[in-house]
Amino acid sequence: IFRCICIAMSANILVFSLVSYFYYDGLTQIRILNVGEGISVVAYYGGDKIVLTGEADSYSKRYRIIENLEYYNQKRADLLLLADKNALNDPANFQIISSCDFNRIVTPYSNQSIENFVDDDKLFVEPRASIEVFDGDNVRYITCESYSLALCSFNDISVLFLFDSYKKAEIPEEYLDADILVCR
Repeated sequence: IFRCICIAMSANILVFSLVSYFYYDGLTQIRILNVGEGISVVAYYGGDKIVLTGEADSYSKRYRIIENLEYYNQKRADLLLLADKNALNDPANFQIISSCDFNRIVTPYSNQSIENFVDDDKLFVEPRASIEVFDGDNVRYITCESYSLALCSFNDISVLFLFDSYKKAEIPEEYLDADILVCR
């Protein structure tokens, strides 16, 4: 009887693993990381990953982002969005860049440190941009003196990430109609 129970349990595990694999295939997974007083996100779709990060505790951010990229068996991602106006003053961002491989690194501002640290063909300096990710999804972000935010459209669901302090009156109207709000 023990043998029959073991065989039945193994079959159940196999069936549920296959069902969950096919159920989640084609959906974007969003991981909101515990990085202290800030927000960092790793989004995963198929084999592609993107990382969005604002101001946060340096050690926690570095550790959590690298840990989550390793969870998917590789420390690489298509996009690293440094969505904070002080991003280039945070040593954790440079440690993340040196530890992982990113196809695109987007930052609102530039300085000599980042220009010397990142290849020109990978670095995009834009305080406001719309970036296509995954399979037709997009990330629109703005960083200014008052706030940093990113509006992500994944699988027809919009998620607004408020990385920095904000006043609702200052945020453009088209960003306020998100399905999900993530803020600190």
